[in-house]
Amino acid sequence: MITVKNTLADVVRDYPQTIPFFNELHLDYCCGGGIPLEEAVKNTDLDAEKVVADLNEFIAAHSAKTGSQQESLERFKNLSIPDMLQDLEATHHVDERKYMAEIETDLNKILLVHFVHHGELLTRLHHLYGTLKTELEEHFAREERLVFPLMRSYPQPNLEVLTLIQNLEKDHSAAGDIIKEIESLTDHFTAPADACATFKRTYQLLEEFINDVFVHIFKENSIVFPEYAEKAPSQEELDRQVEVTLEQEAGSNSNTCGYCESENGEEKSPVLFECGNCGALYCNDCGETGCPSCGASFSHAHPLEYSGSSWNPNQD
Repeated sequence: MITVKNTLADVVRDYPQTIPFFNELHLDYCCGGGIPLEEAVKNTDLDAEKVVADLNEFIAAHSAKTGSQQESLERFKNLSIPDMLQDLEATHHVDERKYMAEIETDLNKILLVHFVHHGELLTRLHHLYGTLKTELEEHFAREERLVFPLMRSYPQPNLEVLTLIQNLEKDHSAAGDIIKEIESLTDHFTAPADACATFKRTYQLLEEFINDVFVHIFKENSIVFPEYAEKAPSQEELDRQVEVTLEQEAGSNSNTCGYCESENGEEKSPVLFECGNCGALYCNDCGETGCPSCGASFSHAHPLEYSGSSWNPNQD
């Protein structure tokens, strides 16, 4: 039974069939989905208790979870993280790029044709949409070329990847703010009475596009990123990674094992290893089972040899 204390994201995660319900009420379950229902309806004319009652009735009436969107979310939740990332790129990234190109063409047409009667509206919409399109295109590039490959390479998150993910979530919030402006400006995609077919089609495409973006952001914010973050080392281990990074930047850890402080390798081992995951330096004895800092295996380590005066990459 859903209560006013449940967050919108939790409801959609457990009951994907509720997406149309929240869309109809213009409640943000993706970027703003982390807040309870009672807070989500504040500053609206909705009554929290009535929304919850209607929501529970809706869930009961749609318990079969049928429909492509619901089935897609159910399937998505059962994927591995690498498969989730692949799915996001193959579906939302592809579909939304197509939407953006088509909407841009139509929006430019109606801006020109209807400028005399709706110039203020369409000029503002054109600007907001252009900003949203630019931010999403750059966001997709960061995901596809930087963050997603790192997530695949490091099944156990390190501090760098977690920070990059936090930045992606900030991108989502920024996109959500623009979308709210677009929804308000267009009266939730209600075309003017004198709108032509292209005008109406542009609004319809915008609504479909934004609904897809909502599901896209929800999948990342509420499913993929939390599940990936659960695999992160403990806070103590993350703090140690920060210490190692600071030591390296200060130059104090350039030729010593970070755990036994062996300076030339003669006391412990003629080889140091640099962890490719967190950057820690450790000798063979201190890292018998892998990196003492983050636990990454030797497959992520780069051996360094002592040449008599300094440690250098092993060329073998």
